[in-house]
Amino acid sequence: MSSTTLLRLSGLALLLAGVLLALAIPFHPSDTDPQALLRSAWVPVHTVFAIAVLLSLFGLLGLYLRLRERSGWLGLLGFALLFTGSAFILAVLFFEAFVAPAIASSAAGQALLDPAGPLFGGTLKVVLVLVSSIFSLGCLLFCIAILRSGTAARFAHELRNEAVEELIPDRMDESRAELKIELMRDGRNKGKKGEKGKR
Repeated sequence: MSSTTLLRLSGLALLLAGVLLALAIPFHPSDTDPQALLRSAWVPVHTVFAIAVLLSLFGLLGLYLRLRERSGWLGLLGFALLFTGSAFILAVLFFEAFVAPAIASSAAGQALLDPAGPLFGGTLKVVLVLVSSIFSLGCLLFCIAILRSGTAARFAHELRNEAVEELIPDRMDESRAELKIELMRDGRNKGKKGEKGKR
């Protein structure tokens, strides 16, 4: 598989991840709802979140490969932290989607999942804070590296075009061919008008 194809697939993965997150967020149960884990929307929404994060992992690989030469050591550090944090968040989302609702179905399980309970009130809470910090720091450093590289706007344009081409390559080729024919016709018509004006 060529590097161009990998870049296109990574762009498509990031695009789909963003769309999935945008679609799922409005349906997320309220965090203030004590029964949120038992709501019918909880499992599908967190499943979509997990799929979006999984896609973003593939997308981040292509994004870094595209920018690695200009992003330097800061880009590498930011990418490593962001990728690691996203991988941990993916595990947390799978837990929230498929394990936590089963635990919350009983009174004893709800006590276990309480923020001050034995599960989240101990070492796991520290781990989750650490994961969140790694992800946030990775986002910050990677974004700074992208901005410093001076390729952010150009890459965003290329990424969008390549993702669209991956989705509808045949249609894009047809549109380009049609546009080329139209430009050739316009050029010929202008040439004919210019000749008539000279006469």
